[in-house]
Amino acid sequence: MKKKAKTSQRSPSSRQRGGKDPFAKLTRNGLEKWVGTRIFDRGQDYQKRGLVQNLARDSDGKLLAWVQGSSRYATRVALRGRNTLVSDCTCPYWDTCKHAVAVVLEYLEKVRSGEAIVMADRQDPRHARLDAPSAVTDFDDDDYYEDDDDG
Repeated sequence: MKKKAKTSQRSPSSRQRGGKDPFAKLTRNGLEKWVGTRIFDRGQDYQKRGLVQNLARDSDGKLLAWVQGSSRYATRVALRGRNTLVSDCTCPYWDTCKHAVAVVLEYLEKVRSGEAIVMADRQDPRHARLDAPSAVTDFDDDDYYEDDDDG
């Protein structure tokens, strides 16, 4: 299930290995415009609580991580073109979710701190979960309405 929204940020074309990082120009304001303040705040809370696990970047420049909520969700975020963020998540929320926001914020935190980002293998099981015909793992009203407080 692909979720698209334009940000107000202008980023250079994605170049791999040694090029400019298109995610590096993202700002809090741009991410909030992508998802709205409510979802942004929840995603920021998830990131601050350390719920993003095994963050990696694939050879296409997409961010990939597990995010622990009421279940463990595979989440993938890409920056397409100059200013379009696109995400996939196995959570049941019908639009761009807090898990995607948490992944981007975790990535930006690691980049700012100089921490290396692991490269994801093409066979990474998260890709298979996200690309499955029914990527949603289980239905939970709390996650659906983005109101869960249990993480």
